[in-house]
Amino acid sequence: MAARLVAEGLGLQAEGHWLIRGASLAVEAGAIHAIVGPNGAGKTSLLRCLGLVVPPSEGRVLLGGCDAIDRWPNCLELRRRVSFVQQRPALFRASVFDNVAAGLRFRGCRGEDLRRGVAEALRLTGLADYERRWPGSLSGGEAQKVALARAVATRPEVLLLDEPCASLDPSSSAAIEDGVRLLAARGMSVILVTHSLAQAARLSDTLHVICEGRLVESGPTAEVLSQPRQTVSRQFIDSGRLP
Repeated sequence: MAARLVAEGLGLQAEGHWLIRGASLAVEAGAIHAIVGPNGAGKTSLLRCLGLVVPPSEGRVLLGGCDAIDRWPNCLELRRRVSFVQQRPALFRASVFDNVAAGLRFRGCRGEDLRRGVAEALRLTGLADYERRWPGSLSGGEAQKVALARAVATRPEVLLLDEPCASLDPSSSAAIEDGVRLLAARGMSVILVTHSLAQAARLSDTLHVICEGRLVESGPTAEVLSQPRQTVSRQFIDSGRLP
């Protein structure tokens, strides 16, 4: 199966310092990839490059074989094929319906098509009865699910999640994970950054370990967790295991 998203030799430099260097990966339709690593290793920077939020200093990002970097900054159509959910959901001061509808409206969706798209996204994320709620009345887990619903309402090919369950209680985390599995089962490609090796083990097919801006190890999740090949991977994984 051809990869839906491909990164080749990505590098990102800021103020003379390399945040990312030589990162390459390929994600197929319906696959879930997790990126783990120490604080400051470059996880979010890599995700921002993959999501076409910032242009890399070197390398390429291809979506469906189309080189987004070669077209930069004129790559709006490619950007619309990717949705990025940040660690802290930034919701508008509007109803849940209007928050989830935002991306659809930007794309010119109106009327019944808009209502149907919002309803489907809310149903997929377990928020079917939340249309009239406002952000101030939501728990942290509910706000995160609204951000997820807004991201998937436009039916992106690739969904990027930055610590989607950070600071959430176990019940809310489980609900987010269930939603991610359902989206992947429907063919969406998912890349998530997580600090939790247990979550990576539960959710992902492929695991990437990043350290000092470099992907030091990538492979099937169970294999990387049980038999890491690189010393730096082994040290990070061992330090993250529960006693």
